[in-house]
Parts: sequence; C-alpha cells; structure tokens
Amino acid sequence: MTRALGQRLRNARGTTSLRELATVLGTDHAYLYRIEHGEKLPSAAMLRRICGALDVDNRPYLKLGAAMAGELWRKSAGEG
Repeated sequence: MTRALGQRLRNARGTTSLRELATVLGTDHAYLYRIEHGEKLPSAAMLRRICGALDVDNRPYLKLGAAMAGELWRKSAGEG
C-alpha cells in the first residue's frame, strides 16, 4: 500500500514533469519524487495542493493517504 498513493499521483501527473509540478506547488521536485516512490507520505494539505495542481478530485487520494498513515502508525506502535 505504501507505494499505491505515489503510483496514483504519478499516473495523474501524466506528461507534466516533476520539476514543473514542483514549481507550481512551490516545493522541491525531490520531495515529490520521494512521494511518488513511496518514501514520503505527504500531509493532507499537500495532497490537496497536488491534486488541485493536477486538476483531479482529491477525495480518493486523501482516503488512500489516511489509510497509509494508519498503517504506518500501527507499524510504529508494533501492531503490524
């Protein structure tokens, strides 16, 4: 599941480069790369910004992000 969000965002990005998207968002392209490769989990606010820049409905991405955050929390608490 940890890479699912990144893969969906990468698909939604289409032909827009990471550098272009990073410029629009005012963030670093390396940060977006880490999100797409499952190395970072963006905040809900950043997910909304990314989805807005990509002109996609943010609800499925927020739902997936919340599920991923819960999974990470359980693992860190030794429950999974």
